[in-house]
Amino acid sequence: MSCGFGAVILLFMIINSHVNATTDTETQALMAETNLLEIEVLEGRKNLALARNSIQKLDAEAETAADKISIILALIAELQAELAKYDNDTLAKIERVEKLQSDIKSLEEEIKRLLALKKQQDAAGRQVRQFKGDGDRQYLTGLKLGGSRTMILVDRSASMLHETVVNILRRRNLPESEQLLSRKWRQVIASVDWLTSQFRPGTEYQIYMFNNVAQPVLKGTDGIWL
Repeated sequence: MSCGFGAVILLFMIINSHVNATTDTETQALMAETNLLEIEVLEGRKNLALARNSIQKLDAEAETAADKISIILALIAELQAELAKYDNDTLAKIERVEKLQSDIKSLEEEIKRLLALKKQQDAAGRQVRQFKGDGDRQYLTGLKLGGSRTMILVDRSASMLHETVVNILRRRNLPESEQLLSRKWRQVIASVDWLTSQFRPGTEYQIYMFNNVAQPVLKGTDGIWL
């Protein structure tokens, strides 16, 4: 299968694995739902731009944390050297030793805090935008979104109305408002939403829909990486 523009690092096909028959007539209700996907793409482009601007700030903060850690480590070494000069002959010396030990412990705790902060910043910099789901639900597991380009391919045929052919035919006759609430289609939208939230900053991406033919979710972007 060719996408018509360059090598694709990652291709996701969200399809109906149980229904082999495809319908000749597109469901108008699902066409209206694709407008939501267009909004998702536009929002993703905005978030990618914001992420590119903020990643430099995160890098600067990480360097600052690393500098602080180096200074603290040097100070700990200095205090430990002073500590080695003392013995426990007098009360004054004992108090001084305890003070030095307390200072060293405080500095070590500060290093832990800075390392935790740096780890948190690194994690935040890898995610383009947040995904707000229900609880801790994970839509896909064992998935690594790497590479410089990501493509998502979404089945938008009438088979997305239900798992079985009988119920697909039934739901096609429902009002549009009820068709849009089809559980299977809502799962597709949620999965695409989650996938786009996992893109790394700087990732180029594209989202295509397919039934009898494939076309980009965002009109006018055919053959263009976003």
